[in-house]
Amino acid sequence: MGKFVLSYIFLCLSLALTAQEVSGPEAQKLMQELSKKMDSYESMRVDFAMNILVPGEDESIEKGYLIQQKENFVFDLESQTIYSDGSAVWVHIKDDQEVQINDPDFGDDGSLMSPGQVMRLYETEDFIYDIVNEDKNKVEIEFKPTDDLSDYTKLRLTVNAGQTQLEKIEMFYKDGMRIIMSISDFVSNDNYTPDTFRFDASAFPGVYVEDLRID
Repeated sequence: MGKFVLSYIFLCLSLALTAQEVSGPEAQKLMQELSKKMDSYESMRVDFAMNILVPGEDESIEKGYLIQQKENFVFDLESQTIYSDGSAVWVHIKDDQEVQINDPDFGDDGSLMSPGQVMRLYETEDFIYDIVNEDKNKVEIEFKPTDDLSDYTKLRLTVNAGQTQLEKIEMFYKDGMRIIMSISDFVSNDNYTPDTFRFDASAFPGVYVEDLRID
């Protein structure tokens, strides 16, 4: 599920003229401000709760955190953790006591993207977007895919406009599934060692490691 979530969360392309023409100017301005602020951080940690709603199933909730320092990140959920240090990507599936090691370009097909890329949605031709709701400082921006074959019907970001801070991300899928990520805490510019972004097998005795990297 972690990889699935990162398929859109962690959405750096040049500004597309198409998006400029069809997306709302106020939404563009707010997204540019939010992106600029996040780009100014040396690092960030985001703690969140993630609600997963699948038709016909009980709602599940996972708590986790994301740490990003430049292009390196660790994305931790109760079920799995994804590490990336620029040289490899480790996917630790906790219940199975299994780790998959992938090449650093793992996810370039869109299945996995770096955390900062969610702020780059407004720079692509993949979505058009606009503000759909404003309540004091709370602003909801809705993104709709331009590709009819997209897995999403829409994405929605809730932004605290007064603090220029992202508060919630919602994903709506064509199959009826919905994922809601609510941010509970945000810390910027802490220092993290390189080991933070690497999987340490010695800390998990008995874990099975499968190296899927291509030589």
